[in-house]
Parts: sequence; C-alpha cells; structure tokens
Amino acid sequence: MNHRILGRTGLRVSEIGFGAWAIGGQQEGARRSYGPTDDRVSLAALERAWELGGNFIDTADAYGVGHSETLIGQFLAGRRDRVIVATKFGHFPFADPARRIPTPDNIRFCLEESLRRLGTDYIDLYQCHECPLVTAQAYDVPGTMEKLRAEGKIRHAGISVYGANQIRQVARGDFGTVFATIQESYNVTTRLFRAALHEAAAAGLGVIVREPLGNGLLSGRWTGREDWDARHARGIRASDQTAMRVEFARRVGEFLPGPRRSLVQALIRFSLQDVPASVVIPGCKTPVQVEENFGATDSPPLSASDLAAVHQVHAELLRTFGHIHPYAMDSALGLE
Repeated sequence: MNHRILGRTGLRVSEIGFGAWAIGGQQEGARRSYGPTDDRVSLAALERAWELGGNFIDTADAYGVGHSETLIGQFLAGRRDRVIVATKFGHFPFADPARRIPTPDNIRFCLEESLRRLGTDYIDLYQCHECPLVTAQAYDVPGTMEKLRAEGKIRHAGISVYGANQIRQVARGDFGTVFATIQESYNVTTRLFRAALHEAAAAGLGVIVREPLGNGLLSGRWTGREDWDARHARGIRASDQTAMRVEFARRVGEFLPGPRRSLVQALIRFSLQDVPASVVIPGCKTPVQVEENFGATDSPPLSASDLAAVHQVHAELLRTFGHIHPYAMDSALGLE
C-alpha cells in the first residue's frame, strides 16, 4: 500500500481508505443505506483492509445511525494508535429537531456519542458533514472545532462539502483556518470540481476523495434496474443521469481495464491521479470488495492517453445528455 500525507495535518495515510457508509446497514431510523449487511462480514472487511495496509477509515454518525461507528469501535480494539479514524457530524440522525442544529452543545453531544461508539477518547479527524458557510458562521462551527482541538478530543478538523464554490470558500479561509482537510466527490463524471480541488491542495488542505465509483453506478455492474437503495435515495436520483453513468461505465470499460487492472481499479486510479488526492475512499462492504478496491494501489497507473480518453468520453456524453450533474440528482447541490 502506498501512503500519502494528508495536507497540513501531517498524518501519513494509506492512499486508499475504507469508506464505511455501507457497513452501517439498514438500521431503524436510517434514511439511506446500501442494503442489508452482516456484521461478521463487515468486520471481516475491516480486517482485510487492515491486512492490505489500509490505515484510514472514514465514517459518520449518520451511517446506520451510529452502527458503522460501533463496528469500527470493535475493530479498533488493540490497534487504536495505528489507525487514522475520520468521522463526521452534521446530518444529525436524531428525532428531536432541536438536536439538528449545529450549536456548540449539539456538536459536543455528537462528538461524545461518536467517541462512545468508537471506544476511544479522541478522533483523528472530525469532519463537518456538508455545512453551508452561512450556517457555519451563524453557529460559529469553526470556533467549536477549535475548542475541541484545544481540549484534545479531536486531533484535526475537516469539512465535507458539496461543490466547487464551497471547496474554494474553505481554501480561501472563509470558514476560518481550523479546517485542515476537505472531502468531495471526484470521479470520471465530476470534472466540474477538478480545478477547485487543485486549488485546495495548493492551499495546504488534505484532499479526501469520496465516491470514486459514483456510488457504484460507474462500476460496470449497475444497469439502473436494481432495487431502490441509497443510489436513488440521495436526493431524487435523476433517471437520465443514472443512464448517463451506466453508459459512461460501458464506454470507459472498453479501454480502461487490462490484464492487471479491473474497471473498478482503473476508476480508483483515475481519482488518485487526476486530482491531488491524499486518500480516496471507495465504499467497502465485503472482503471481496476491499480486495478489489485496495488492489488499485498496485495496479498499473493510467497513462496520459488513458486520461485524455476519459475526458473525451466526458465531452461526448455531455453533448449527448445535455448536462452531467456531479451528484446525478435533480437538485442545485454541487453546482458552481
């Protein structure tokens, strides 16, 4: 496994990390999931990632209403100091409306709950889960994060964002200086964010890339006819954008895979190469998925002609479909 430095945090992280949304499963109260899970399989997936050199895990309190964190807490026993744990607050999976506002008290409540589930007394990277600038300023979210860091409850603060405008706001320091990392989707369909992510890295931010496989829609295994799950439930999944991603996977599947590189591995390599990512976090649900995802680190890099061909497919499908929304949903999220 290759390792990279996570921006100005100085943390040395595996270039491929464990995206832990899926292992949260279909818990009661969870609005979004990737279908049913078996906790034994989920724990085996975490173990396999560790065996393959993965030391970075990204989760959130909203994933399975805390269940993802609980499983990670079990996995961490005996190896806490060797694993970089990133979790998030901000989607507030609580019934009480008063708990869904990012006040200092609510953020502290979320942190203490995450610490309890993870079985630890500190978080390596505590991330704000998609918080608009106006909200962050209204409730002084950066100030709360500064205090938590000073108290030693979190080592570093990060923010998960939607869109190039938010990326640039964080890079410029509009959110203050406490946030050392930024997390955004980047894959073959999201060229809209490319320039902004380069700017973020130039500003010293660690770049965490989520959704390198487009929520699985780019894996070549999705036809658009599967059961309703998170790939549709994130907003209202636009049928034309789902179809575009299926076609995108078919097109790049004609030239990106090779004897030592599957389509999935090629897509992960694209996210590692096309932007200055510190770590890419494909979703992991089973040991088999982990082995393929983490195998990307040893797969042949994409050539300049490979990258050019991917961008050519993007341009052609943009003309065919009229637009490529970064999140494939009928929403203003993520637009410039």
